Amino acid sequence: MSRDGLDRPSRDVRLHPMSPAISDAEHLDALLPRLRSLESDAFTALYDAMARQLLTFANGLLGDRESAEDIVQDTFVRFARHARRFRGDGRALLAWLYTTARRRCIDHRRRHSTHREVAFARLPDVEASPPVPLQVDPDLEIAMATLTDPQRTAIVLRRILGYSGEEVGALMGLDREAVYALCARGERALRTRLTSDAAAPDRPER
Repeated sequence: MSRDGLDRPSRDVRLHPMSPAISDAEHLDALLPRLRSLESDAFTALYDAMARQLLTFANGLLGDRESAEDIVQDTFVRFARHARRFRGDGRALLAWLYTTARRRCIDHRRRHSTHREVAFARLPDVEASPPVPLQVDPDLEIAMATLTDPQRTAIVLRRILGYSGEEVGALMGLDREAVYALCARGERALRTRLTSDAAAPDRPER
């Protein structure tokens, strides 16, 4: 059991989190006055600080790297359009970025709901960022696509991006216990799916 009380996933759920955990709200706090003044280097700094994590998040929800990149770019453009009027702190900015990206992912999935296998987490390397080794089993890719959006969101934030339960709760508008419940139900569903798939007999070759 981890320090915050959430059981670690069993080896059936082969997620390999990014390290170290991110979320530097203090850094975003320091950037906000310059962002509100529309300083171009502040927007570059914001992109450098958050693009990689947002790309990991969007790609984890969609399993579509190209669409995830478009959503990340759109998220930053949307913020730039009203940065002068943004009145929250760094934590609020972090929540705004993830919430906007998540809503765009949901919209994308609704528009492209012809079902296909999701290539979950062919992750990430934003230009100029070192690649992060993340090995995801092909069966897990398909299993992730069967989860509800909240379960998938919580697992990507918690297990892949390394946010604490409290941070995931703040980003999703939930309390810590609700986050743990989403992760537990999602991981239980993954284990059930992976176990049943492993037990199924191979199809005979034609």
